[in-house]
Amino acid sequence: MNMNKILFSLVLVCLGTMEASAQHVLNSELVAFTSENPAAPSANTLGFPATISTQEATTLDAPYNLESTTKAEAPRSRQRYAPRRSFSPRFAALADIGIGGAFDMNATLGAQLFRFFYLGGGLNTTYWYDGIDKEGNHTDVNLIINPRFEIPTPSIVTPYIDFKTGLAVTHSHSTYWSIGAGVQIKQFVVGLGFSVQTVRERYFHYYGEYLFGDIYDYSSNESLTLRFGMKF
Repeated sequence: MNMNKILFSLVLVCLGTMEASAQHVLNSELVAFTSENPAAPSANTLGFPATISTQEATTLDAPYNLESTTKAEAPRSRQRYAPRRSFSPRFAALADIGIGGAFDMNATLGAQLFRFFYLGGGLNTTYWYDGIDKEGNHTDVNLIINPRFEIPTPSIVTPYIDFKTGLAVTHSHSTYWSIGAGVQIKQFVVGLGFSVQTVRERYFHYYGEYLFGDIYDYSSNESLTLRFGMKF
């Protein structure tokens, strides 16, 4: 009987010890959980700080916008590299005189259609003289057109090639043409010109008192002249 009591007492002691140890373990775990600091955020792999203050966020530069930059720069680029208009007509006029195998005066009014091309129309008056046969001296007045090709240069000197052609108002069948070349220095023009006036004349051929028929004869006058003038 005493043996049973001893065993029963030992069992009670073991149970009490187990209960006390269990309560101690639970209390220690609870204290550990409540006293544990919050986990720190993991460091950024790129080295940036985990948090950004409000002041830093407000002072950040605006994001780079490729589309807005392209739209803003495109007009400036077009304006800078836009080609100049090649066709820009403006009023212009030419006047010159020629001295040499004949004496002539030319005056035309037209337009500078391109930097290299002028087109005008006007009058030519030429006095043809012959030092030997005075009867051959005469004056022709021609209605002409005047195309002129110029070579633009960065200097004040502009080489040119000049053409003139037209019909005479003093003869019913007479044509005039001229070609010249030279340079224009600012507004002043100096060059050489070669002119030709062709005339078709009608002659009546008589045999005795009877009209045998009529014939046409062509004659021409030519001259090489030194030209001076101005372009307005």
